[in-house]
This record gives sequence, C-alpha cells and structure tokens, in this order.
Amino acid sequence: MIHIKDLNLTFKDQVIFNDVSLTLKDNDKIGIVGRNGSGKTTLLRIIAGMQQADLGIIQKPSSFKIGYMPQEFTLTSSKNVLDETLNAIKDLDQTERPLAEVAAKKILLGLGFKQDQLIQPVATLSTGWKMRVVLAQLLLQKADFYLFDEPTNHLDLLAQEWFFNFLKNAPFGFALVSHDRYYLDHLCSSIIELEGGNCTRYNGNYTSYLKQKEERAAIEQATYENQQKEIKRKQQTIDRFRAKATKAKMVKKIEKELAKMDIISIAPQPSTVHFSFPETRESGKTVLHVEHLSFSFSNKPILKDAAFTLLRHEKTAIVAPNGTGKTTLLNLIVGKYKQQAGTITFGHNVKIAYFEQDQLETFHPEKTIFETVQERTNATDLTIRTMLGSFLFTQDLITKKIKVLSGGEKNRVNMVCTLLQNANFLLLDEPTNHLDIYSKEILLQALKEYQGTILFVSHDHNFVNNLSTSILELSDGKIAHYHGNYESYLEQKRAFAVETTQTKIEPKKIEKSEHNVDYESRKQLSRLTSKIERLEKQVVELNNKMSNIEHNTTQFNKLFSELQQKHQELEEALQEWEHLLS
Repeated sequence: MIHIKDLNLTFKDQVIFNDVSLTLKDNDKIGIVGRNGSGKTTLLRIIAGMQQADLGIIQKPSSFKIGYMPQEFTLTSSKNVLDETLNAIKDLDQTERPLAEVAAKKILLGLGFKQDQLIQPVATLSTGWKMRVVLAQLLLQKADFYLFDEPTNHLDLLAQEWFFNFLKNAPFGFALVSHDRYYLDHLCSSIIELEGGNCTRYNGNYTSYLKQKEERAAIEQATYENQQKEIKRKQQTIDRFRAKATKAKMVKKIEKELAKMDIISIAPQPSTVHFSFPETRESGKTVLHVEHLSFSFSNKPILKDAAFTLLRHEKTAIVAPNGTGKTTLLNLIVGKYKQQAGTITFGHNVKIAYFEQDQLETFHPEKTIFETVQERTNATDLTIRTMLGSFLFTQDLITKKIKVLSGGEKNRVNMVCTLLQNANFLLLDEPTNHLDIYSKEILLQALKEYQGTILFVSHDHNFVNNLSTSILELSDGKIAHYHGNYESYLEQKRAFAVETTQTKIEPKKIEKSEHNVDYESRKQLSRLTSKIERLEKQVVELNNKMSNIEHNTTQFNKLFSELQQKHQELEEALQEWEHLLS
C-alpha cells in the first residue's frame, strides 16, 4: 500500500500539486487522466522516487516493490534482446535461468518479438523496440505495484492486445497513464483526475468517470445559479432601501451577509463541438482498386501480389505489426513510392488528402497557426477560424507561432490543413500521435462526421474500433479485407483460429479413414487417433503445471524435459497418422 499525503509542487509559478493526498492499495487498478501539463508523469515520478516534491510524504512498506515504466528511456546495451531482458533479474542463479528464460520469452514474444529477434543485439534495435525490451524487463521483475506512463506508445495493435490481456489477468495493482480510452474503460476500476493542482478520485472506469463528472458539473452549475439569484435578490433589496433611514439597520445586515458569503466559482464547461467541412464533389462508388501489388525494400518483400478494393464512405484501418509496411502501402497509394508490379486505380472523381507525420517538418517555425493553415488551403478565413476552433484553437491561440507549439498542437494544425483540402478520400498515417485523450475524442468525432472515404493507420484501440467500418490486415505481404470494426475483426480471427484448430485433425481423420484405407489401416488409425488425443491432453496438463511453478527450478526442469519428450512422441504419431492417409 502506498500513502501520499499533502503533496505540494510548484514549477515556474504554476501550481502542479496543491495538498494532494492519495492512497493506492495493492490491488488497485487505476487510470490517471488530465490535460497535458496537469502533472500525470510528475506524479508517477514522485511515487517512484525519481523526483522530489516541494512538500509532502510518500509512505510504503520497506519491502513493497514498485515497478516504474517511463514514457521514454535510453537503453544502451551490448547484450542481445533475451540476455538484456534477463538482466532485469538481479543475481540470477544459473540453476534458475531456464525458468527465467521461459518467462522472459513468453513476455518478449507477446510484445511482438520473433524467435530469431531474441538473439539480436539490443544496439541494433529502433527506439520503439528498445522500449519493448524495457517493458519486458519491468514485467519480469514481478513488482507489487506498477506505474505505467503511456506504456502503449511504442506498441502496435497486436502487441497492445497481448499487453492488455496481461494486465487484465495480472495479480498486481497498477496506476496507468494512457490516452487510449479502451484501456481506461476495460482495465481500470477507478480514475484519478488531475486538474488545477487538485486530485479527484472517481470510482468506476473512464466512461463512468465522464458521467460522474458531468453530473457533478450540473450540480455545481445549479448551485452557482441559485447563489447568483440570491446575491441579485439581496443587492436589489439593498439598492431599494439604502436611501431610507428607517431601513438602514436592515441594509447593513444584508451587506454583512453578502460580505461573508463564500462566492462559488465554476470552471467554464467545454461547448459541444460541431464540424463543418468544405463542400466537395462525391466520388464514384469504387474509390480505390489495388490488384497484384508487389513492392520490396532493400531486397525485403513488403507486398506480394496484394489486392483489395475500397468503396465510397468506407473508413478502413490498416492493421499489422510495426515495420511490416502500413506506411509503405499509403506511400504507394499516393505515389510517393513506385510499385514494382501491379496496379493502383482510383475511381471516378476521387480527390486525395494525405496526413503524414513528415508534413510537420515543412511547417515554418515563425509562421502563426492561422498563417500556416491559410497558406496550405483554399478555405475562407471564416472556415479556417471555425475549423481551428473545433480543434481547440481559440481566437487568441491562432496567432501563436509554430515554434512554440507542442507535438500534439502541431498534429492538430496538420489535421486541420488536411481536412480543409476539399478531398473526398483521406489517407491518415497515425493521426492520433502526440494527442491527449480529449484531442483524440475531438478528432474521432470529426472523422466520424466526415462524409468521404478514409484509409488510416493508428495504434489506438479505441480510435480504430470506433472509426473503422472495415479492416485491411497486412500479413506476409498479403492483404485480407474484413468487414466490420476492429472488435469484429478480432472476433472473426478468434473464430477462424478455433475452427482451424478443430478441423486440423478431425475431418481428415474421419473422412479419409473411412473411405480411403483398408480395414487394417483403419485399426492403426483408430489406435493412433487415441494416442494423439492422449498425448495432446498430456501436453496441455504439463503446460498448466509449468505455468503454476514459481521458484522450484528442479521441478520445472523435470517437467520441461517431460514436455519435450511428449512433443516428440506427438510429432512422430502425427507423421505416422498422415503417412497412413497419404
């Protein structure tokens, strides 16, 4: 258990924490939310002992182990991926290494590493993959309570899916800073909001928090309005009787009541955002047709005879592990890259706008927000101001220069430029990068209201699920098109996996054994089938036993050896079975 008492911190005359007190229990699963700059990262750093507050106390048992995952970390190592991950376990005994290796491999493979990457030197990895090693190290340490600061920043959707399930089934508690609403809704049982130096805890997930916050705001608004009415009534009484000497005592009494009154102040509530897009001509029914598309990069095949078709009004997400060609596909479609084979054909009257991260580098640092949008679109000044306002740029903010903007603010300016292109087909490469959860909600609303066609890449589960009407899965250079949103896609994948597993043996086993083999062979098939089923059951039992072993290395090694033997017997039985059917 972690006790935080009377935490105070000021930075450059800005109050970050004002007498903040919290208790984090061992099994708490908490989401931490707040605007950028509200102190989310700072709070985690203080709890982890990485930063000091001006005042306040952090109390925890001396044996209570806290694991901390920062947003960014510079990992330098001469080791390979597996060895560096195991380096997180201090004083690892060689007799314990086999058990630790199994645990480390399970985490690394779940986070998206392939088997051959485990022996790859850490120094050759990109920043994103190094952060996965850091995350794997942290999970291997088995802390009592974890602090995660945007841990999914460097994870693709597939790795996020594994990490989500890992946290969902975790025996430990955690505090999570995330801008992915899916995580906050499906993992967290309480939400801590940081706002104006204060800390408020809400029971329930993120959706429940929003509802409670709305209800609280409504009560505060009603209380404020009632007080204002009372103030107005008293002031009218004072004004009415001030000149009358006989009422002087009463007037003085009312004035004292007003002076003693605690005046209620309320924060202005965000107005409902509506989007007005420039009129554009509608495209034909078929927006994009890709056929026999092939492309290699540095002799590495990215796309191999890929094909798909997008229809008008589809909002399609491209899903694939990092580094497998999502951005490459977008660049091929817009003509930045030239395909080595195949055709890319646009439908009638299709006009494209492409949102890409590289575009930010072309922004002139001395230009204002308004000037930047103005020079990149043909929209009227009123339309520009309206769209900027929808993306949280008020009239006093649009004169800010690009050079002083945060990454998220630049991203929003880039999106405004894209949406004002009068295009009916948007290609968006990670439009949610650097955006906080509030900005993502605004972007999601804008794109849902957009009447054209969208093809996009994003690693935000909630964003992908709520925007997509279909999914393009990129795997081994091929493209599969799934109708429905991201959750529907996952369900289709799970159903296919179950069906494949069930049909792997049985149709072949039953049909061929009855029709294509003689009596003696059928007897052997029956015997082999029973043996295969028995061995498969034994493999499952051994895996379950190994999963429940924590520290007994001798017992683990014994079970591991037995498991290898059963796998070998199963492989031989399957080969013999297939030989009889051939």
